[in-house]
Amino acid sequence: MGNEMRYGRTRLDACGLAGYMALYEATKDEGHQRMVEKLLANAVTGEEMHPAWARLLFADVDNWQETIKLVAQRELPAPVRLEDAFDTLPFRMAYEMKLNRMAWVSRVAEDFRGLHRRLFDEKSGLHGAAEGEGFCAESTGWFLMALVDCIDICDQQLYEHWRCLVDIFRVTLQGILRSGRVEGAELQLAYCILKAVRMGLIDSERYLAQGLALAKAEHRSQDVGIPYMLAAEKALMGRCEA
Repeated sequence: MGNEMRYGRTRLDACGLAGYMALYEATKDEGHQRMVEKLLANAVTGEEMHPAWARLLFADVDNWQETIKLVAQRELPAPVRLEDAFDTLPFRMAYEMKLNRMAWVSRVAEDFRGLHRRLFDEKSGLHGAAEGEGFCAESTGWFLMALVDCIDICDQQLYEHWRCLVDIFRVTLQGILRSGRVEGAELQLAYCILKAVRMGLIDSERYLAQGLALAKAEHRSQDVGIPYMLAAEKALMGRCEA
């Protein structure tokens, strides 16, 4: 590959790929498709690949099955942090739905329950970033993104597990919005709100205006990829309303 940029090592790489894939799905713009092809052609493989990137390979399972199976062996790190949910759990949900005959969807739901149980503070309505740590808006943003993406992937017929994720998502979203402590997670929250509204998980009249307002936040360098995911949600919402 020479000095050409390699992709797929970080969660933000994954957000970029997810955004371009969703933008192509929403708009059928060939420019987005070419960007997807470029990113995949220059992706790292094997142990270097980030699981958040690997879950996007299910769109082309035949060509990436060995890498997918390798990544599927990874568990949540220990000690676990709230943002680790985004790195691992949507991939594992996709693996269960696409390749493992939904055998262990319960384990994915239980991992979310475990994180919520250990890190959620009933009094404040907020999650700590890790055990022994306080609230962090960005960590909560990644947790919410993991939840809404897993809800999207999970078959609603697996109602017990699907509903578990929806309940945790709603409690977490309500907590951070009620607190007003959203700085650093505005675009993450906007993505989650717009996607949840589109999927019918939360009330449009209550949340949509707030999601659109959060979407206007200034893009930071650490938000790379998330604006593309957000743009795709806006496009998908427009298509749904057309």
